[in-house]
Amino acid sequence: MFGSAYYFPSIPIGKYKTLVKEHPEMFFWTEEALYKHPRILCSYALVGDIPDLRRVMRISQDVTVMIDSGGFQYLTSKSVNDPHDVIEYENRNADIGVCLDYPPYTDVSKKNVSEFDKCLNLSMQSYRVCLNNRVERILLYAPIHGIGQDSFQKWFDRVREVGDFDGYCFSLSASRGKDIVLEAVKILMRNRVDKSVHFFIGGELTTYILVSRLAKVYPGLVSVDMASNELLGGMSKFMFGFDKALNIGDKYLNVKPYCGCPFCTSEVVRKCDMDDYRNYYVSMHNVWFMSNKYAFLDSVSGEDYETLDYLGVDVKYVEKLDALLGGRDVVTLDGVLQWTRS
Repeated sequence: MFGSAYYFPSIPIGKYKTLVKEHPEMFFWTEEALYKHPRILCSYALVGDIPDLRRVMRISQDVTVMIDSGGFQYLTSKSVNDPHDVIEYENRNADIGVCLDYPPYTDVSKKNVSEFDKCLNLSMQSYRVCLNNRVERILLYAPIHGIGQDSFQKWFDRVREVGDFDGYCFSLSASRGKDIVLEAVKILMRNRVDKSVHFFIGGELTTYILVSRLAKVYPGLVSVDMASNELLGGMSKFMFGFDKALNIGDKYLNVKPYCGCPFCTSEVVRKCDMDDYRNYYVSMHNVWFMSNKYAFLDSVSGEDYETLDYLGVDVKYVEKLDALLGGRDVVTLDGVLQWTRS
């Protein structure tokens, strides 16, 4: 568990039910797949109508399934799910379940809070339902919300009053992801937390470096997710790389050179009608690419500041993280673990 940040690709899996029977070879959560990824994150809003997720979507038992609860849908559309329905579904289909939450923000950029106390109270009612009705088989994570230490701490204190969870989640955004990682670390250290922690929607390069660098010294499991089908629902000709768009290299889109990933080079893909399967295909391609990208970022996250700066990382955030963890000279596994032992 120590030393690596785990990436959970977030896939609009509910859209692919009709493809399973036609192209089972393309799915990569079984041994027969072109490329098998060991983890996946699904949103309850997209898969809640699939009673047996693993059977219908052909997901092997050894693949870790994390199911998010639908808080994002509340934030964007004010749609409300029943926490009893959410936890019952997670009990049957998830390895890691997330409590249904009500994010207290004005918009998805998470720059300002809105109706904080109302959302906090609604969330705690939901968390209590989830905790009281979860089965022992699954791990249950509680989202922590806020902007600034006061609101984060207030939310965390209420969560502790509800009960003992297996992990905590922090919701990031493209505009404030780096800052929220640092705020989250302050909460983890101040409260002597050693449970697992998950960061929703990791964002850009520096954010992932921070998450991976934390994972190398944090006593619990650290994980992060990001949508694999990119911003335009997978219908674009491009996917995002380190700092620019990279073409997906598909001959049907008349883009050269062709990509060398298992999907772009497979006969299965070449026989597909891309107008029908582009969303699925781009998602599969992106998971392969992003998995390799995050493995690389994780491997370099412990490098010196000069190397990280050369790679395009905003080093001042890395310096701030190291300072929170005790200073660069003492950031070792043993050194950081001391704050969980006292």
